Amino acid sequence: MLLENVEVMFVNRDKPDNFGKIGFAAVVSEEQAAELESHGLTVKKLEDGKLIHRFNKNPVSKKGEKNTIDFYDRYGEEFEGHIPNGTHCDVSFRTFEWSAAGRSGVASWFIGAKILDDLMDSTGLSFDKEPVVTDDSPF
Repeated sequence: MLLENVEVMFVNRDKPDNFGKIGFAAVVSEEQAAELESHGLTVKKLEDGKLIHRFNKNPVSKKGEKNTIDFYDRYGEEFEGHIPNGTHCDVSFRTFEWSAAGRSGVASWFIGAKILDDLMDSTGLSFDKEPVVTDDSPF
């Protein structure tokens, strides 16, 4: 699935939060919220009226492999720099059903996000190169 042109907030790619997760919140439109909810996913309404869906992962998979929160620049190359609140992205994900300890539900599994805004990378340089087409980008 693809959420187009969402605003990302609270991007946490390295240090687990209080719940032991890495991830971010996506601010979605009412139409996007309805689509997410139609697939059984949770959308929360904040006090300021914004609708968000959280994309979270455990930092380490059950196989002991490191999970990542991958963001790509508009040329399909992985972006390692800081992603400030309010950055616009296309977010690619899939849904899956889960059950544990007598409970069950539907969750989202984040695949990757394409940054739509012009951000600076960790060297402080803005993107000013020609697009590179690769087959391994989730977009």
